[in-house]
Amino acid sequence: MRWRHACLALFLASAGSAAAGTLGLPNEIANGGFETGGWTPWTQSSLGLFNQGQDDVPINTAGGQKWAGLILYRNGNYDGPTGTLRQVVDESQFPGWEPKGTRKPIDIEFDYLLHSVSSGAERKVGLLVHLDWQADGSTWPVPGDPGYQRQLVFEEWRYPDAGAPQWKHADIRLELPFQPRFLGVEFEFHLHFPEAGVVGVDNVDLEGQCLPEPSTLASLIPAAIRVGRRRSRRRRLVVLLA
Repeated sequence: MRWRHACLALFLASAGSAAAGTLGLPNEIANGGFETGGWTPWTQSSLGLFNQGQDDVPINTAGGQKWAGLILYRNGNYDGPTGTLRQVVDESQFPGWEPKGTRKPIDIEFDYLLHSVSSGAERKVGLLVHLDWQADGSTWPVPGDPGYQRQLVFEEWRYPDAGAPQWKHADIRLELPFQPRFLGVEFEFHLHFPEAGVVGVDNVDLEGQCLPEPSTLASLIPAAIRVGRRRSRRRRLVVLLA
């Protein structure tokens, strides 16, 4: 299934730390703060787990002891990401799942830090975030397989010597025009050979709320109106008898 242009995305980034997800549902990402000291159930390439404050990287005031990412000196890759981090979620295991859903609002939040020290503007660092799924979303997404779909939902680059590094918070709200059962979230860490570069991620939160098909929703509205009318009549009757 192709990504439809009707879906909407909003990128919000601000200084500070992560807050609870805005949909008010449980976080579907396991080990989102990397506090286990391991990667499970994430899959990653070339990344490291770091303690807060390690190598003079600013402490993330959201709390916790760990963050994931890269600290590199005169190293990186111009042709693609230097490291990746990915987790696939079975949406049917969470309260926001609707078996007959046709649309899916999603909220993705995370803290991130980008910093580059170098003498050339081309030695920037960046963070890209993708969602991925397989065909209609009913099977596990496998990159390169027929039907595999991938959509960029966040991108930010930081050029050398652009000020003191600080943790920022991103809140991405979007709506998928279908309901994938298996949904992947992937972070790409890009470093273009800075003299010193940092790309970090922490406190990842994913929430999804499947919406029922319009016919199902329409059938619920008259019932709600009838209940409301019955309650109104009861209130009026009580007032008259009083």
